[in-house]
Amino acid sequence: MKKEHKEIIAGSVAALIIIVLIGFVSFEKLGTFNFVKAGIGFAQIQFTDTDYVEIQKSPRIVLVKDETDSHEEFMAMLESEGYDYDYEAQMGSSHTFKKGGETQHVISHHNGYFTRWTWDE
Repeated sequence: MKKEHKEIIAGSVAALIIIVLIGFVSFEKLGTFNFVKAGIGFAQIQFTDTDYVEIQKSPRIVLVKDETDSHEEFMAMLESEGYDYDYEAQMGSSHTFKKGGETQHVISHHNGYFTRWTWDE
């Protein structure tokens, strides 16, 4: 093999390893391997007036600014979708919402920058 081919292969392998590592970090911190969508969502809640952003549809993952007004707006959004918060079923970071006859369990993860709400499906 020529030296140029070896360099191309080595560069491709290194890029693949970096992409996989970024995907794992994204999964660990934001709950999704799609680091592009997660990064855009994180930037939206940190650097714009956006209070919450959905970064994944199934299971549903929503990032919410870590401010009281943002949480209130997020809860209002859920109510507008027809969900009722079940205060009696709340246990720690596990929240329960009811819509019609179905129950949705949502886990919240807080840090200094945002809250991640992950639907348990």
